[in-house]
Amino acid sequence: MSFNLQAVYEGLLNYDEDEEQARLVDLDLDRMMTAPNRATYSLSGLVSWQPAKYVTGQVVAVYNFKDGDALAMGFLLWEMADALHLTLGGVFFQGPGGSPFGRLDEEDKLFIEMKAAF
Repeated sequence: MSFNLQAVYEGLLNYDEDEEQARLVDLDLDRMMTAPNRATYSLSGLVSWQPAKYVTGQVVAVYNFKDGDALAMGFLLWEMADALHLTLGGVFFQGPGGSPFGRLDEEDKLFIEMKAAF
């Protein structure tokens, strides 16, 4: 079994709008493109394990502190034969309506996939 945890801080540059606008006017550009002053914090984790020979499982979860939204993905992979794989999995979203994962709240999925390589 393995467990990985990652914390991410993302800060975007804060432009001086007046200074940037003056520069863009000097360059004869029609519109101003600036980045908002914001920072985001998120935490993600990955757990993987092998409950039986030729069977592996994996769960990935992400939580975004700024928006209070989350994503969880789980997979169970069975190597049925040489080059024949069966995967059972799911993807789940949670969060407020306008957040990145919250917009996908109704898009939860469960799936079964079989792959053969030859």
